Amino acid sequence: MTRELRLSLAVFALALAVRLVFLILTGPHISTDTSEYEAIGSNIAAGNGVSLDTAAPFIPTVRRPPAYPAFLAIVNGRGLVHRYRVAAIQIVLDSAVAVAILMLTAAVPMRSARIAAAVIYVLHPAAVEAASTILTETLFTFLVACAAMLVIAARKSDRLALSLIAGIIMGLSVLCRPLGVIYAGSAVLMLLAWRRQPRALVHAAGFAAACALVILPWTIRCTAVTGRLVIAQAAGICNWYLPTRWDWDQNDQTAIWRAFANDPYGQRL
Repeated sequence: MTRELRLSLAVFALALAVRLVFLILTGPHISTDTSEYEAIGSNIAAGNGVSLDTAAPFIPTVRRPPAYPAFLAIVNGRGLVHRYRVAAIQIVLDSAVAVAILMLTAAVPMRSARIAAAVIYVLHPAAVEAASTILTETLFTFLVACAAMLVIAARKSDRLALSLIAGIIMGLSVLCRPLGVIYAGSAVLMLLAWRRQPRALVHAAGFAAACALVILPWTIRCTAVTGRLVIAQAAGICNWYLPTRWDWDQNDQTAIWRAFANDPYGQRL
């Protein structure tokens, strides 16, 4: 067993242990968004499509992107919601992210700095809690980390197939959290910046095309449902609008969403 492999296994085991202890002590965490993701996941598992409705006609929704609800549908199956099972799988994925940080910093000459970066993530309270929370963050982070490693591997080996796979995974991250579009754009710029790399433009184009092809069917579906362009999620604009309401208490999430529900823009949504 190589030294690097032993280090990776140690980081993974430490991350796994910390997160499992936290799950055992506190149980799965939920938020106000959890119920919507679980409702959509249950409908996907039951063959009712991406909908928030609990009964027919199951009107298609564009408020949430589909990747995380699909993940919940696969893990839970039809019937009961298994939050401990979801949290346990997310913990494994997030422990792999800690190893990805170790691998993504391979070019750093100081080995101790690489270990410190990975351990900081392993012990970071927000990351530990997120892994046990039934929300998109953990799956999204795992997908972005995988795509980043594949982009670097594609650059080093000049294998176009790796750039294509990276694009597919990054596209899935966008369908998990639309914020992934920013990471996809940065990956394209990074591929284009490696001018000395043979076929840099081909790698960038292949990555972008694969990413776009994953997102496109969902974009077409959402645009057809709403009658206007929706790339991944209609509710994202709330994150721009809500902070402008200086007359609402920004420290009281419950009050904000209650006020938003009675606001003209909230009613349109």
